[in-house]
Amino acid sequence: MISAADLTSGDGAAEVGIFTFFTIAALWLAHSYAIVLGKWSSDGVTPSVQSTKAALNKELPMIAAPLLPINVLVLGSFVTSADQVLINLASAICVLELGATAFFSSGRSAAGMPLRLLATLVATALGASIILLKILLHG
Repeated sequence: MISAADLTSGDGAAEVGIFTFFTIAALWLAHSYAIVLGKWSSDGVTPSVQSTKAALNKELPMIAAPLLPINVLVLGSFVTSADQVLINLASAICVLELGATAFFSSGRSAAGMPLRLLATLVATALGASIILLKILLHG
Protein backbone atom coordinates (compact mmCIF):
# COMPACT_ATOMS: atom_id res chain seq x y z
CA MET A 1 0.00 0.00 0.00
CA ILE A 2 2.87 2.35 0.77
CA SER A 3 4.30 1.65 -2.67
CA ALA A 4 0.96 2.55 -4.25
CA ALA A 5 0.93 6.05 -2.73
CA ASP A 6 0.44 8.73 -5.34
CA LEU A 7 1.26 12.24 -4.17
CA THR A 8 -0.19 13.78 -7.32
CA SER A 9 -3.66 12.59 -6.31
CA GLY A 10 -3.30 14.01 -2.82
CA ASP A 11 -2.02 11.01 -0.86
CA GLY A 12 -0.12 12.50 2.08
CA ALA A 13 2.28 10.41 4.15
CA ALA A 14 0.05 10.48 7.24
CA GLU A 15 -3.00 9.50 5.21
CA VAL A 16 -1.11 6.60 3.62
CA GLY A 17 0.05 5.46 7.06
CA ILE A 18 -3.45 5.57 8.55
CA PHE A 19 -5.02 3.75 5.59
CA THR A 20 -2.23 1.17 5.68
CA PHE A 21 -2.82 0.53 9.38
CA PHE A 22 -6.57 0.03 9.01
CA THR A 23 -6.12 -2.15 5.93
CA ILE A 24 -3.63 -4.37 7.76
CA ALA A 25 -5.89 -4.49 10.82
CA ALA A 26 -8.80 -5.66 8.64
CA LEU A 27 -6.59 -8.31 7.01
CA TRP A 28 -5.39 -9.44 10.46
CA LEU A 29 -8.97 -9.86 11.68
CA ALA A 30 -10.04 -11.63 8.50
CA HIS A 31 -7.04 -13.95 8.55
CA SER A 32 -7.59 -14.80 12.22
CA TYR A 33 -11.28 -15.44 11.53
CA ALA A 34 -10.32 -17.76 8.66
CA ILE A 35 -8.06 -19.73 11.02
CA VAL A 36 -10.90 -20.16 13.53
CA LEU A 37 -13.32 -21.26 10.81
CA GLY A 38 -10.73 -23.54 9.25
CA LYS A 39 -10.15 -25.35 12.53
CA TRP A 40 -13.89 -25.67 12.96
CA SER A 41 -14.44 -27.17 9.52
CA SER A 42 -11.34 -29.38 9.36
CA ASP A 43 -10.77 -30.40 12.98
CA GLY A 44 -14.25 -29.93 14.44
CA VAL A 45 -12.99 -27.37 16.98
CA THR A 46 -16.01 -25.24 17.84
CA PRO A 47 -15.15 -21.53 17.81
CA SER A 48 -14.78 -20.03 21.26
CA VAL A 49 -13.41 -16.89 22.85
CA GLN A 50 -10.26 -18.82 23.75
CA SER A 51 -9.67 -20.17 20.21
CA THR A 52 -10.35 -16.73 18.75
CA LYS A 53 -7.86 -15.11 21.14
CA ALA A 54 -5.31 -17.78 20.26
CA ALA A 55 -5.76 -17.10 16.53
CA LEU A 56 -5.51 -13.34 17.02
CA ASN A 57 -2.35 -13.74 19.12
CA LYS A 58 -0.79 -16.15 16.64
CA GLU A 59 -1.32 -13.67 13.81
CA LEU A 60 -0.20 -10.61 15.83
CA PRO A 61 3.09 -10.28 13.88
CA MET A 62 0.91 -9.29 10.91
CA ILE A 63 0.11 -6.09 12.85
CA ALA A 64 3.47 -5.65 14.57
CA ALA A 65 5.69 -5.85 11.48
CA PRO A 66 4.39 -2.72 9.74
CA LEU A 67 4.28 -0.53 12.84
CA LEU A 68 7.70 1.06 12.26
CA PRO A 69 7.01 2.21 8.68
CA ILE A 70 3.50 3.33 9.66
CA ASN A 71 4.91 5.38 12.53
CA VAL A 72 7.45 6.94 10.16
CA LEU A 73 4.59 7.98 7.88
CA VAL A 74 2.22 9.28 10.54
CA LEU A 75 4.58 10.74 13.12
CA GLY A 76 7.04 11.95 10.50
CA SER A 77 4.33 14.09 8.94
CA PHE A 78 4.30 16.17 12.12
CA VAL A 79 8.01 16.92 11.65
CA THR A 80 8.20 17.51 7.91
CA SER A 81 5.88 18.14 5.01
CA ALA A 82 8.16 16.19 2.65
CA ASP A 83 5.66 13.40 2.06
CA GLN A 84 7.73 11.74 -0.68
CA VAL A 85 10.76 11.50 1.62
CA LEU A 86 8.63 9.86 4.32
CA ILE A 87 7.06 7.44 1.84
CA ASN A 88 10.50 6.52 0.45
CA LEU A 89 11.86 6.03 3.97
CA ALA A 90 8.90 3.85 4.98
CA SER A 91 9.30 1.79 1.80
CA ALA A 92 13.02 1.31 2.49
CA ILE A 93 12.22 0.19 6.05
CA CYS A 94 9.75 -2.35 4.65
CA VAL A 95 12.42 -3.79 2.35
CA LEU A 96 14.93 -3.98 5.21
CA GLU A 97 12.35 -5.69 7.43
CA LEU A 98 11.63 -8.16 4.64
CA GLY A 99 15.32 -8.99 4.32
CA ALA A 100 15.75 -9.30 8.10
CA THR A 101 12.72 -11.57 8.31
CA ALA A 102 14.12 -13.82 5.61
CA PHE A 103 17.51 -13.93 7.33
CA PHE A 104 16.19 -14.78 10.79
CA SER A 105 13.45 -17.13 9.56
CA SER A 106 15.89 -19.13 7.48
CA GLY A 107 18.12 -19.35 10.54
CA ARG A 108 15.43 -21.35 12.31
CA SER A 109 15.85 -24.08 9.72
CA ALA A 110 18.96 -26.15 9.16
CA ALA A 111 20.06 -23.76 6.41
CA GLY A 112 23.69 -22.75 6.52
CA MET A 113 24.93 -19.20 6.16
CA PRO A 114 25.12 -19.28 2.32
CA LEU A 115 21.43 -20.26 2.08
CA ARG A 116 20.45 -17.69 4.71
CA LEU A 117 22.23 -14.98 2.74
CA LEU A 118 20.61 -16.18 -0.49
CA ALA A 119 17.15 -16.08 1.14
CA THR A 120 17.89 -12.56 2.38
CA LEU A 121 19.08 -11.45 -1.04
CA VAL A 122 16.03 -12.89 -2.82
CA ALA A 123 13.56 -11.37 -0.34
CA THR A 124 15.28 -7.98 -0.47
CA ALA A 125 15.40 -8.08 -4.28
CA LEU A 126 11.69 -8.88 -4.47
CA GLY A 127 10.86 -6.01 -2.13
CA ALA A 128 13.09 -3.62 -4.05
CA SER A 129 11.56 -4.73 -7.35
CA ILE A 130 8.10 -3.70 -6.10
CA ILE A 131 9.43 -0.24 -5.33
CA LEU A 132 11.19 -0.09 -8.69
CA LEU A 133 7.96 -1.03 -10.47
CA LYS A 134 6.17 1.72 -8.55
CA ILE A 135 8.76 4.24 -9.70
CA LEU A 136 8.54 3.06 -13.31
CA LEU A 137 4.73 3.05 -13.36
CA HIS A 138 3.97 6.14 -11.29
CA GLY A 139 7.11 8.18 -11.64
